[in-house]
Amino acid sequence: MRFLVPTDGSRPATRALQYVLELAARCDVRVQVLLLNVQTPLSSHVAGFISRDVISEYHAEQGGEALAGSLELLRDAGVDFEPLLKTGHHAETICAVADSEAVDGIVMGTRGHGGVAGLLMGSVASQVLAGTSVPLTLIK
Repeated sequence: MRFLVPTDGSRPATRALQYVLELAARCDVRVQVLLLNVQTPLSSHVAGFISRDVISEYHAEQGGEALAGSLELLRDAGVDFEPLLKTGHHAETICAVADSEAVDGIVMGTRGHGGVAGLLMGSVASQVLAGTSVPLTLIK
């Protein structure tokens, strides 16, 4: 089974990955994890003064930091994985990767930011729920 696990390095994101690892162990099923970090694009006002190379290096550095702890968990578990770094709108990018990579499910953490739906499950999580047809598991 292929799971997309978006991560920003937060506790809820780490718990989502741990859930996938526990599920694989409990069900004795082979899984592949696509570990995704989505970086927010710099505003055009800022990006106009910085070279594309510097922006790319910045996003790679920030993404690498966000992925580091999860990559260690995956290596320790001996699970097949692929790290992905993307730049864009978080929910749209998660949905696009889920579709293009033909994953069996998305497992992601929740966060309580903004709006009534955000209070319950996080704005990115609620947007992914609305924007994908892929099965979605939200981990608190």
